[in-house]
Amino acid sequence: MKLIIESGATRSTWVVTDDGKVVDKQVLAGINPTSNPSSVKSVHKYEVPRDMELESIHFYGAGVSSAVAKDLLRKHMESHFGAQEIWLEHDILAAARSISHNEESIVSILGTGTNTVVFDGKDIIQSFKALGYMFGDYGSGFHIGKCLIRAYFTGNMSADDEGQFAEKYINGEADFLFRIYESDRPNFETARLSKFLNICSNELKHSILNQTFQSFFVNQILPIKNHVGYKLNFVGSIAAHFENELKVVAKQHNVTIDKVVSNPIDGLIYYHNNN
Repeated sequence: MKLIIESGATRSTWVVTDDGKVVDKQVLAGINPTSNPSSVKSVHKYEVPRDMELESIHFYGAGVSSAVAKDLLRKHMESHFGAQEIWLEHDILAAARSISHNEESIVSILGTGTNTVVFDGKDIIQSFKALGYMFGDYGSGFHIGKCLIRAYFTGNMSADDEGQFAEKYINGEADFLFRIYESDRPNFETARLSKFLNICSNELKHSILNQTFQSFFVNQILPIKNHVGYKLNFVGSIAAHFENELKVVAKQHNVTIDKVVSNPIDGLIYYHNNN
């Protein structure tokens, strides 16, 4: 049996497969050993089903890049599961294997955070340093949330949007910003504000999405040599939820979006059952 784990900053999906069939599925909090080291404790919340003997564990997650981050995560994995065959990979490889297996394309994660690579169908052949929410994450849920906060506090919302935002998120709290800054997961707390685009005015929604998606293409796609020659595939909640708006901006930059999926887990299951 194989345990396949796909983790973003917000949530992680844990799936056990046996002969190609899913025999267990659990959803836990997200794990990022780089931007949120304490999140690795979520590993211990996974309950191994009785009478299931795991042969290998394949973890794909945000922030699994540096040796320090991998060592921290591996320590907790081994503590919880014992001596198992454990593979730790970055979430961008999960996205690539899930949506572009055997297909050359640019693959981007666009969810709470963002990342982009060029994939030849088997391997990542070009990657870019993911700078995290403090220095990157253009077009992400975090970026959208940050723009909404800025618009609210600088008076760049209509009266109706401002009132709705205050009622839904501020609730008369003078410590709204303090609460976000002091949070264990400030990127998640900020990213969750992106849901406001579902209820705000179309004017604000289109303004924020155009601003953030333009930044994404300028910083993540246009620097790629011969980017117009590649199809572009997306994995992530923001890409899936705002697919139409994303395609409008892509078209402005002469880029073709091929596939968009919210969660890569189904593609990962297929990949590991066939490799």
